[in-house]
Amino acid sequence: MKILQLKWLSLMLIILISFLIISCEKETSIMNDTFVLEEEENEIVEDVDVRVGLEMTFSNDMNPDEIETQWNEALTRYLESNESNRTTTSWAFIIRTFTGSGASHGTTGNVRSTIVFNTNTSRSRARNIPLFQPTPGAQHFRYMEVINASPRTSVSLRSTRVQLQGTDNWFPTRFDVYMPNYLQPNSSSGARPTGGSAIYRTPNQFLVNSTSGGWDTFSSGVVSGAGTITWP
Repeated sequence: MKILQLKWLSLMLIILISFLIISCEKETSIMNDTFVLEEEENEIVEDVDVRVGLEMTFSNDMNPDEIETQWNEALTRYLESNESNRTTTSWAFIIRTFTGSGASHGTTGNVRSTIVFNTNTSRSRARNIPLFQPTPGAQHFRYMEVINASPRTSVSLRSTRVQLQGTDNWFPTRFDVYMPNYLQPNSSSGARPTGGSAIYRTPNQFLVNSTSGGWDTFSSGVVSGAGTITWP
């Protein structure tokens, strides 16, 4: 009888220890995520302004080649008619977001994004950019320009973040931010930039908060090797 009691006590002790270990691991993970985000915030040097140049929405059912063709044709027309707005203190990037096709995958909540860049002079942040209202089975392209930034000779993407506010969940399947060199203005000497920078992510998860005013976040984390745009 005593042996059975000892075995039972040992089993309960093992279960209790396992529970404590799992709880500690979960808490540590949350604390580490918070620490990384706060550390990045504290290192920000320059907040930059952005403007929306062009945005388009396509169905996920469309042929990918046709989507690229339509987007590139519209973007080319925009760049040709707005060349004078691009200066040596600006640079451009594209945000591309895919929403799942399920009936509950869209949202009526507010969606925003923060993009962090490394330049040759500072770390820069385009903060809390309001995005589209996602609809199920759609992909959204948005061409954006950083304006009135400090002069630079190189820019690279450091991290990306997308957030949903409120309790109406959203299911993003892809969140891409990329900077092709052909989108960038020339240098002050008229030389074309070289290189490129991109961060591609596949969240494939619901973003949702327990309160109407709270935000849920998907972050790429700090990415090394995302490429660099260089102006000669």
